[in-house]
Amino acid sequence: MDVTQFVAQFPNVRVATHADNATILELYRRLSMQGGAFNIQFVKDPDYFRFLRYEGPEHYVLLIESPDGVAEGMATLVMRPGYVGDAVEWVGHWSDLRFIRGRDRRSTFDWKVFMAAVCERGHEVEGWHGCKHWLGSFVMANERARAAFTAQDTPFDITSVASYQMVNLLAHRPFGRNKLRQLRRGSAVNVRKANTQDIERLRAFLDAQSRQRALGYVYQGEHDELTRRLQSWDDFSIESFYLAEDDDGTLLGCFAPWDLSPGRRIVVDDFPTSMRVAASVARGLGKAVPRPGDELRILYLTTQEIDHTLGAGDRRAVFAALLEGLYSDPRVGEYHMVAMTDYDRETLLDVVDPAYFTQKTPTLLYAMTAQGATVPVNEARLRVHAGHEMCLT
Repeated sequence: MDVTQFVAQFPNVRVATHADNATILELYRRLSMQGGAFNIQFVKDPDYFRFLRYEGPEHYVLLIESPDGVAEGMATLVMRPGYVGDAVEWVGHWSDLRFIRGRDRRSTFDWKVFMAAVCERGHEVEGWHGCKHWLGSFVMANERARAAFTAQDTPFDITSVASYQMVNLLAHRPFGRNKLRQLRRGSAVNVRKANTQDIERLRAFLDAQSRQRALGYVYQGEHDELTRRLQSWDDFSIESFYLAEDDDGTLLGCFAPWDLSPGRRIVVDDFPTSMRVAASVARGLGKAVPRPGDELRILYLTTQEIDHTLGAGDRRAVFAALLEGLYSDPRVGEYHMVAMTDYDRETLLDVVDPAYFTQKTPTLLYAMTAQGATVPVNEARLRVHAGHEMCLT
């Protein structure tokens, strides 16, 4: 059966289309989620589907409606290819799971029953490419999501894949630039912007790195993620990349700063007390800081890789050099912060914490599987963190 037929087995749910954009946006705004140190709201107007095109090559939106057609819930599935050993398999990430309160709901759709069926039979659905890897993520400050994760009555297994933090770099600390230079001392790392002549070797580097990750992105062949990003992400090009090389021109690392606000914006409702203090410090240092009601302007570090074969000291030197290269660009000053992902398995906090005032949002990436099934991915058993791109989840 195809996706529509599979979904039709469950009550009061259907696969939405772009014709449902206004309905989805209204529900999304009404059930806006909050989390992290900021009290924030995510905004995807005017086109909810635009961000989905950023996220992956294939996507589905489920719309849960009452018997008389009133939208009461939603969920989004984004699918992409990923490496599992030497093979390429498909990965599905569920997000934007939102429902009105149970006492106000007239629909009888049950997310747990639905997801149990996905875990059991989703690989048989035509259009889902035999997918057996179903992921989700949530901010640890989201108490409802955390409670659902630890619930004992879920008819499928939920296990941790990776613990990570969104780390916002707010401003350099006093002498912070010197701290970065100290990390580079004695190492030969040169940073420059990429150009069109770098595309093939950058693609090869990214793919070689990603093959070492469980569910790593595929950058070669028919599923080339680099080409997809260059074609699908607004205002993103090969010139967005910063490359770190040694004196022989060997590629050691890279990242690509990107502003995804055309697809998803973040509006600040309020700061908790601790963040008000940090905001005051940042303003005193001349850094632009949002006020309640402002859009939070964030420059995300995407497509970040540092050569897995490097030792810890060399990895720190490469990342410090990339950050120095980035912050030499006046464009950074147009943003309230630069956001990076720091994974417990490959932490770089010893680079950023001495050099920047930061704000961290702990987050969990998890897998959903049929009860008793073997769990193929868990960072505790991995040398490097699993394939993941924070800003696309």
